[in-house]
Amino acid sequence: MTEPQAWTLIGVFAAVFLGGMTAMTGFIRMTLRYALSGLGRELAGLRNELRGEVGASGAELRGEIGSLGAELRGEIGALRAEMASLRVEVNARFDAMTMRIDHLDGDVAALTKRVMGESTGE
Repeated sequence: MTEPQAWTLIGVFAAVFLGGMTAMTGFIRMTLRYALSGLGRELAGLRNELRGEVGASGAELRGEIGSLGAELRGEIGALRAEMASLRVEVNARFDAMTMRIDHLDGDVAALTKRVMGESTGE
C-alpha cells in the first residue's frame, strides 16, 4: 500500500467508526426515550390509582368522623339530660336539708332558752 492509500483506509475506518458511534448513540437515545415515556405512563397510572384510593379513603374517613360526631352529640345530649335530672334531685335534697336545718335551728333555740333559763334561775 502506498501512503495515500493508508490515509484513505484510515479515513474510511474513522468514518465507519464515527458513523457506528453516531448510530448507536441514536439507538440508545431512542430506546431510553421509549423506556422513560413508558415509565412516565406507568407512574401517571399509579398516581391516578393512588388518588382514587386516597379519595375513597378520605370519603370513608369523613363518613366515620360524621357518624362519630353524631354519636358524640347523642351522648352529650344524654349526659346533659342526666345532669339536669341530677340537678333537680340535688336541689330537692338541698331544700329538704334546709327545712331540717331551719327546724333544728328552732329546736336549738328552744333548748338554749331552757338551759340558759335554768342556769340563771339557780
